[in-house]
Amino acid sequence: MNRPLLIAALLLAFAIYSEARIVTYTATSTISQQEADKQAMAGIALQIRADVTANHTTTKSEVQSGNQSKLDKTYSETNKVHSSLILNGVVIAHGEKQNGNFVSTATLDIDKVTAPTRLKIREIQKDAAAKDSLIQMELAKKNFASAIRAFRELSSIILPYDRSFADLSIFENPDDSYLMNVDVQALENQISDALAKLKISFRGPVPQKSRGDSIGPITISVSDDDGPIKGIPVYAEQKKQILSELKTDEMGDATFHLRGIDNKKGSHSILFEINLPAFDYSQEAYRVLATYTSEAEVCKYELICSNENELCPSIEDMLAGAGFENTQGAKALKVTISESTEKNLNSTVQSLKTVQIQLDLSGKDFHFFIDTKGVGTSELSAKEAAVKKIKADEIKIKAANFCKSSK
Repeated sequence: MNRPLLIAALLLAFAIYSEARIVTYTATSTISQQEADKQAMAGIALQIRADVTANHTTTKSEVQSGNQSKLDKTYSETNKVHSSLILNGVVIAHGEKQNGNFVSTATLDIDKVTAPTRLKIREIQKDAAAKDSLIQMELAKKNFASAIRAFRELSSIILPYDRSFADLSIFENPDDSYLMNVDVQALENQISDALAKLKISFRGPVPQKSRGDSIGPITISVSDDDGPIKGIPVYAEQKKQILSELKTDEMGDATFHLRGIDNKKGSHSILFEINLPAFDYSQEAYRVLATYTSEAEVCKYELICSNENELCPSIEDMLAGAGFENTQGAKALKVTISESTEKNLNSTVQSLKTVQIQLDLSGKDFHFFIDTKGVGTSELSAKEAAVKKIKADEIKIKAANFCKSSK
């Protein structure tokens, strides 16, 4: 083959080799094959590090020998690259010994190594763009809950993206096409600005008194600078218990008719709050408080206590706490009390008695039974303690029909 053709063939081979972005490094060691492998790997790492820093392609074949290697001085600096190369498949070939030295050649196909990372970045970019479009659409429709959930999903892919971009940067300077195609901070600000414009208020008068354990109607209105907003979830809460949850209608209103509210005599409040996923906003701005007073409904009855039992006054006091009123001539409420056990407990201070009683209340359309126990310094005080443990509100619930007919 003449000289011009030989030169042309060599240039073509170099172009193909260069286009494939294959990096090689050959090293020798007088110590061991493992040491030669180490030097070859370090050489690959140095080339990649130089390539990223200087942004040019480097292919070297260099021999290092002896107990001291100049690569050892920079090996710790390229340790991260070195570890990545091991995980991503550097191929090491052992050659024949040269003058008694061990020979190792490390080869790395950069395109092959970085292909999975490039693909992952592209997939993340595609997912991010879809999330961005979804957030914009949901914000336009005032679907703030959906927008917040989509933003959370977008935020969850930022860390995998940063890691993938860092991995790719080990081998090259990624061009702008690999940058995150969504401004996450700008999106967060956009959602925050939209939420800051939300307003919650009462529409119309709020009832000032309850009707037994119910109250309503109470209408909550939700709007922003553009007007009423449909589909915003609002819940009513009392004493950390959710009473009801509704979504606003076309007029931005949610009208509550609440049952099971606190109806003990006195002043009470109910919290109404916009129910959105957690985000960087002030919850105080999205809640209003309704206050009302309750006068316990009186349930009139005439206590019929067997044999003028000594516990009758205690039972009357217990019932009064739930709105029962002992009235002569009202519907009869018969009380039967029996005792089943009595024990003495010795104390270093005084002797205590334990008494277990069975209380039976019965009237028209109503029956209530309970087995309870009390402790006291005397038999009577133990019985009174047992009566005080009875929850009168439970009796009031079961006596609903009895109380209605006693009015």
